[in-house]
Amino acid sequence: MKTRTSLRVGLVASVLALTVGLSACSSDDDSSDDPADPTDPTDPTDPTDPADNIVTLALELDSQSTVPPANVEGATGAGDVTVDTDTGAISGSVTVSGTTGPITVAHVHMGAVGEAGDILITMEGNEDATVWTIPEGSALDAAGIQNFNDGLLYINLHTEANAPGELRAQLTEAVAAPPAAGSVTISFTNLSDSQPITPPVVALHNAPDAENGIRLFEVGAPASGEVREIAENGNNAPLVDVATGQIAAGTVGAAGAAVPEVAGPLFPGGTSSITLTPASADQVLSIVAMIVCTNDGFTGVDSIPVEAGTFTTPIYDAGTESNVLTLDYWVPPCSGGEITSNLTDEENGVIAAHPGQAGSQDPAFDFEAGTELLEVTVTVN
Repeated sequence: MKTRTSLRVGLVASVLALTVGLSACSSDDDSSDDPADPTDPTDPTDPTDPADNIVTLALELDSQSTVPPANVEGATGAGDVTVDTDTGAISGSVTVSGTTGPITVAHVHMGAVGEAGDILITMEGNEDATVWTIPEGSALDAAGIQNFNDGLLYINLHTEANAPGELRAQLTEAVAAPPAAGSVTISFTNLSDSQPITPPVVALHNAPDAENGIRLFEVGAPASGEVREIAENGNNAPLVDVATGQIAAGTVGAAGAAVPEVAGPLFPGGTSSITLTPASADQVLSIVAMIVCTNDGFTGVDSIPVEAGTFTTPIYDAGTESNVLTLDYWVPPCSGGEITSNLTDEENGVIAAHPGQAGSQDPAFDFEAGTELLEVTVTVN
């Protein structure tokens, strides 16, 4: 009897470390025997001197640094943030103008330049949503302080037109650069009303008919063990590991998982993205993600040209597991808890268009053959 695992997420991401710090003011004093003068701004013992643990950053927000780039002409923002790197106390605000509509929500996130990351702090907006402030009393924990010191925190402001972010500023003295020329941003939206989808695994790789060419999957052929892990268990890590392991050999240019800002499945209406740089202009794009409330259903594309545009992806049956429609047979969050039953259900088939799903214990998870639930937007930077 096979044992299924809980939903897991594999993520390979590059980390850009940018160190932030301000030096304390100091000066030479020829009257070292005299008592400190608290009114002298050059006195090294002046209690009003800024300490090197208090870092204040002037921020310029732009719409090119968001993930994916929003590229909104005229959208700007500016402000400042102060962090006490001893206690983690953080404060500050930003003021915005020229956006496509009112800012709907703003956050302090964890993430390197060019990456989307987890939310750390939800900011508060004024009445007309033009000024967004870090709530009084906010503080970073030890990990947050380290991430701030490494340049791995940013502010992200969202609008209805640009839900992943319309304005962004990295909390670092270095200028947050837009995605590198020649890189590709692949963005995802879950179009379903009820089906969660795992963070899509994305790879830019040599075309199947090219030298050293590969496929992540092929319709009409058996699924690999790595694709099976995604299609049955939502486990992205094996496929990410295999793909990234081939980068040095030149077979794969870049690979990773497009994890949402709040780590976990891509829930209905949710978005995520990833920016990758191909090794050559003729590399192709493949995507694999589990349709979670199924037995072995997944969605994606196999070895398509890397071209700017938006499209939806078909749903496939991996052909590895018989379709059983009771909730206790599916992985969380569909099952609502631990798997309590599991059959000996090796299907021994091949990847094919999904026949659709009808008669589920929860009919919200049913869908017709030919349904497409994942929208993909490719931006060539």
